[in-house]
Amino acid sequence: MKRKPLFRRLENPVPWGGRYGRIPGKTPVLRTRADGSVEAYWNPWATDEWLTSRAVEEPVILALAEAVNDLKLEKTGNRGGGFLINEFGQVLVPIGPSGERFWVGDMEGCPEFLDPREDGTTFTLDISSTTPPGTPWDRPYIGMKFNLSDDDVIRFRHSVEDMQQMITLQKKSSNLVSALRSVRRFGSIRFIVNLHGIALTKAEPDWQPVYICHLDRSEWFEKEFSPHKFL
Repeated sequence: MKRKPLFRRLENPVPWGGRYGRIPGKTPVLRTRADGSVEAYWNPWATDEWLTSRAVEEPVILALAEAVNDLKLEKTGNRGGGFLINEFGQVLVPIGPSGERFWVGDMEGCPEFLDPREDGTTFTLDISSTTPPGTPWDRPYIGMKFNLSDDDVIRFRHSVEDMQQMITLQKKSSNLVSALRSVRRFGSIRFIVNLHGIALTKAEPDWQPVYICHLDRSEWFEKEFSPHKFL
């Protein structure tokens, strides 16, 4: 059963110094438009085609776009642009070349996106937790970026201005590591975690995106920042 989406906007945007996966250049991304819409911009595996999947319009999506666009307008003079929703549902907004980032609110549930590959169909970025590891993922490959090292340690590359720092997960994430190794037995692995806490990676030999597992929160990083006042 799909979880109805909910967006809770912070009373005031909070400068974000926590983990953040920078959105560089032409890569799959969530973004708002000046008209108040939200979309996923992405390319299906094994094609050179880039697709725009607009989020199904409803009050929650309009509220999300408004929070992002209000901040973009205040900081840059323009509405619209990329943003990120991390694995805890925190909506994080980068501000142009300044390097500033802000937390504007929290998203819960499953927004739906129009699928341009087949008229009248939609998809979410969620999938059943009973899905076997290695199942092909044919939806936008968008999320926070992480690394599993040769010795099965999970790290996050944290970038602040011109400096980078590797943040190591201190907990033993046996479920995630086991699922990753069931798909790629050896070497280091780059993977992402999306807004629903779903781990995805690209599998050899053709580097097709595949589902890995849903995070076990007890084996993962702690949510950053204490609760703040919402509108």
